[in-house]
Amino acid sequence: MIRPILEYGSVLFANCSLNDAQLIESVQRRAAILCTGAIRRTASVKLNAETGWDSLELRRNRAKMFLFYQIVHKIGPSYLSNCITPRNEQVRSSRSGSRNNMLLIEPNCRINCYKKSFFPDCIKIWNSLSNVEVNSTSIGAFQYNLLKLAAYSSMPRQMDTIHYNKVLKGSAGRLITQFRLGLSPLRNELFCYNILDNPFCPACLECVESLSHYIFVCPVYSVQRETMLRDLASLVSALYTNFDISIDLNNRTEVIAILTRGINLAGQDQSKNLNVNLAVFNIFSAFIQSTLRFTRLYT
Repeated sequence: MIRPILEYGSVLFANCSLNDAQLIESVQRRAAILCTGAIRRTASVKLNAETGWDSLELRRNRAKMFLFYQIVHKIGPSYLSNCITPRNEQVRSSRSGSRNNMLLIEPNCRINCYKKSFFPDCIKIWNSLSNVEVNSTSIGAFQYNLLKLAAYSSMPRQMDTIHYNKVLKGSAGRLITQFRLGLSPLRNELFCYNILDNPFCPACLECVESLSHYIFVCPVYSVQRETMLRDLASLVSALYTNFDISIDLNNRTEVIAILTRGINLAGQDQSKNLNVNLAVFNIFSAFIQSTLRFTRLYT
């Protein structure tokens, strides 16, 4: 409901200033924070990877080129097509997908504001495309070919967490998402983001409080840790028996990945994936709640 309003007529302000672009982007960033439960200082790149959302700037650049394709191929209004002029000399080649053979005359631009406006910028980009893009037979084919270019492709979403995210709930689920995004109430993470000036564990006061320290090392949580690892061992044994999946509980990196990202049962139906990930969430959330570490959340 909100993004269509932000993007209405976006091709007209695609050349907006950096400050304006950041202001527009902050609306989507705020929505991503609300949807994920992330702390406000979380990096935008991580938020976009978590949600699978493209930046609004990227979407504006795509929309601009989609419209320009229609203008060049005279699909749009004629008064727009009259604003561009093909070059007299056309570059020909026998090789498919070679240099653009639909080159346009680029206008002279004395000031940067005009250079970044719709027609000068689109003409420059158009002339840099190959025959594969400019000779697309339809707008759908052009969109498909353009999205294969690195400058217009989407950031890959973290699909390995798709089943786990469906079972995360409550304050524990929010904390697990924050662990995964790299900014949570753990003191070392807050220290790295200049939110706190003390990175040491408030429970043992001996070591820097990282996620690994909280889960595996802190002596204050040894009883809770023993229970969690015992429950994990039972789950891992069941996974090996039923799905032939082997997990090394002595590998801390692998255990952290399971607790924060869940388990993806490739080739299995959704119900089995959800049941396994719900078991992981219940084990980890029980550990989090029993430690009483996060009675106050930093937001």
